[in-house]
Formats: sequence, structure tokens, C-alpha cells
Amino acid sequence: MTSRKRKTADLTGIRQRGARFQVRIFGGIDPATGRKLILTGSAATEAEALALRDGFRKQVADHTAVRTNVTLRVLLAEWLAGHQVEPSTRAGYALLIDNFIVPALGEPTLPALAKLGPRPYERLFAELGACRRRCAGKPFIEHRTPRPHECDDRCATHACRPLAASTIRQCHAVLSSAYAAAVRWGWIAFQPDGGRAEATSSGARSGPTDAAAGGVHLGRGMGRGP
Repeated sequence: MTSRKRKTADLTGIRQRGARFQVRIFGGIDPATGRKLILTGSAATEAEALALRDGFRKQVADHTAVRTNVTLRVLLAEWLAGHQVEPSTRAGYALLIDNFIVPALGEPTLPALAKLGPRPYERLFAELGACRRRCAGKPFIEHRTPRPHECDDRCATHACRPLAASTIRQCHAVLSSAYAAAVRWGWIAFQPDGGRAEATSSGARSGPTDAAAGGVHLGRGMGRGP
């Protein structure tokens, strides 16, 4: 009886590295940077690697794969640069971004944040609601200036002051508007903060209301924690 020859598996995009299998699939061109996007992963077995690769291929075909590797900091800067508002409103947005959003979430890439869902934003807003410096209960000296100086009575032990609920809502509005823009630009497939992208026929970059940013009053000690 003649034995059938076993069909060789298609291992395109898969290579064995030591005891594991590495998967690398071309995911298109990053619309933000113009660079190639490569979807990568690893698996313990050949079968798992094949499943992972086929999953990546389906994401690319369905347009649900990662589309950019830029950070949230880059997205917010791009959104703010193209947002048509009054100078005072822009300053209010920049204050929220620089003092509350970027210090907490600015460095992770958009794909990394997307994997975490809305949890990082909920955690950030909860921390700001307890202390605008997000000190986590750790004592430190709140100095009167970040520049070299001799301390006086204006440099005092930090006392927690929650960020106003209205200002936290403004932070959320900025994030939602920036993510809605990223969806329109094709940078991401959905809003990871749990918001909804606004449908626009003209492509206008919508955002929080002018009154939202214009009403920010934060005072001393609004920056990052220790």
C-alpha cells in the first residue's frame, strides 16, 4: 500500500527562533509616519504560530489591524495643531494635555493603549479626582518653582487637592475628540477610551466646546506628582 506524502504547511511569515516560533506579517503603511507596519508575535508551537499568522492576515483584510505606532503624545499634538479654535481655548487644551494627560498616558503607543481598553483612562480620572498631582498618598515637598532655589515658606509639604470634576470632564472631552480625529484619519479603527467617533461629512476636526477649555482654572501645583 502506497503511503500518502504529508502536505507541507505554508509557513510564510513564520520562522523558528530557538524553542518558539516568531510571526511577522506586513500590515500596511503607517498613515502618520509613512513607515511600514509589521505585525509581530510569537507562539510555542507551529500550529499556534499558524493560527496567530492567519489571525493577523484577517485583521489586515478586515482593516482592523494596527494602523500606526505613534504615541498618544503625538496624536494630541497633531490634533491640537489642526484644531481651529481661539488662542485662549487652545491654551486651555494645551494646559490639560501637558499637565494631566501626557504625564500619565503620553508615551505608550496607540496600539498598546488600544489593547488596554478604557481602563487606563478610568484609572487616570480616578487618580485626578483624588489628587491633581496623582501622588498616590506619597508625601513630598511641593516647591514654589522647578528652578534651583532656596526654599522658604512657599515650599511646603504636599496636601492633596482633587481636580474639579468639570476639569476631569474636559480632559475626557479632549481625549475623545483627539481619538475621534484619529479614527477619521485612519490611524486607528476605534476609540480605545470608550468614546464614539463623530461622523462628519466635511472632515472637520471637532473637539470639546470652547467654553470647556476656556473655563479651566487650576492654580499652583497642577503639574506631575513626585
